[in-house]
Order: sequence, then C-alpha cells, then structure tokens
Amino acid sequence: MADRGDTYRMIKKYEEAIADLNRSLEMDPNGACSFGRRGEVYRMMKKYEEALVDLNKSLKIDPNDVYIYIYLM
Repeated sequence: MADRGDTYRMIKKYEEAIADLNRSLEMDPNGACSFGRRGEVYRMMKKYEEALVDLNKSLKIDPNDVYIYIYLM
C-alpha cells in the first residue's frame, strides 16, 4: 500500500495517495515510512499542520530515516 501511495503522490493523485497510506498505517501503525510519505503528500497539498504531525511521528519512530529529512526541506 505504501509503495502504491507513493506512486500516486508522484503522479499528483493526492487523495488516492492519502487513502493508500492510511490503509498502510492501519496495517502497520508504526510505519515510519508511511508517516513520512503521507506527510510529504500533505505538504504537497499545502496541509502543513498535518504534514508536520506525520513527519514528526516518522522521526520519532525512526530518527535515522534520511528520507524524512529530505521531506522536511
């Protein structure tokens, strides 16, 4: 689900991306990657508060995930 959500993000189908990433997080509530990807989608949608919440959750789960730092730039 997370990979398909990322594909939707890349082709700018943001609602579909959020739906897939939500499903991914239902299956793995500690999925740092899914939180990071969903945070990036929220950022692209200009939903900045939601983006920061998800990106911070991702960092708490896995502070060594370098991709999250890229999303924060």
